[in-house]
Amino acid sequence: MARAFVCADVSDFLVYATSGGIHGLPVDPTVTSKPFAPITLVRRVRTFDVIYENRSLIVVSGGRLKKVAVDNGQVIELLAPRNVSSSLYQSHN
Repeated sequence: MARAFVCADVSDFLVYATSGGIHGLPVDPTVTSKPFAPITLVRRVRTFDVIYENRSLIVVSGGRLKKVAVDNGQVIELLAPRNVSSSLYQSHN
């Protein structure tokens, strides 16, 4: 049996980090609503990546790798190696 999918209207937005948390800002200046509420449970974010399919972020915060749900701000710690921020996206030549 085939499954029916409905596509929702998705607007482009910018995700950025400050010392106080992670924020979203619409790219379209006519859009006045924010794409998600500020996520303040994660501070001192060094780097992050967006996983659009499940609306989550992978962040390095306080030397720890964490997954953050954009919809509710839930934080799940993934691993805590030493210097994770320096080795996360290191190229191997």
